[in-house]
Amino acid sequence: MVMSVFYYYSALSNVLAQTLLPTEDQFDSNDELHVGVKAIVDRSASDFEHMAKVLGSLDPSLLKGSSLQQLLDEAITRWRPHVRFTFQVFEARRQQQ
Repeated sequence: MVMSVFYYYSALSNVLAQTLLPTEDQFDSNDELHVGVKAIVDRSASDFEHMAKVLGSLDPSLLKGSSLQQLLDEAITRWRPHVRFTFQVFEARRQQQ
């Protein structure tokens, strides 16, 4: 199911883009790169949440029968716990310090 692919890749995009975010105190809203990375993090987190709702509303048998079940399972088990919005990334970093 194509939605599983979108779900998976929105999670990967989010997690990878988080690594490109500068620290909160170095974030410059006038820097196009900073703003672009923030946009990727926030939009991919939003897309991921939306797809989770869509996938959750589907008949589970449709998902289990999909040839892409492996991607869906990996997105749920491996990546879902790490998908965050920018404010959550900054908060997590503050808590680690």
